[in-house]
Amino acid sequence: MARKGSIRQLTVVLLCSGLAVYFGYHATKGRHGLETHLRLSAKARALHERLASLEAVLSTLKHDVDLLQDEHLDQDSLDEAARGVLGYSADGDIVMLTRTQ
Repeated sequence: MARKGSIRQLTVVLLCSGLAVYFGYHATKGRHGLETHLRLSAKARALHERLASLEAVLSTLKHDVDLLQDEHLDQDSLDEAARGVLGYSADGDIVMLTRTQ
């Protein structure tokens, strides 16, 4: 009779130990575990940083677009910039060529 009690106790201890190991493993390495939480938190921080940089670029682009509106547009500056980029000159322009080394 004493043997049946010790077998039951051993079974209960092994079952509880197995459950503790199972839940402990899944609490750290499972789909909703600690490692997954840390990895997702790091990814979220990286995405927030990228979002901040993209918002800064968006702000710059919105400012540039606002400057191209008719009420802000300076035709002389636009003409000068376009000719400088394209390499064109108007009939009355004086062109000075310089040597680059």
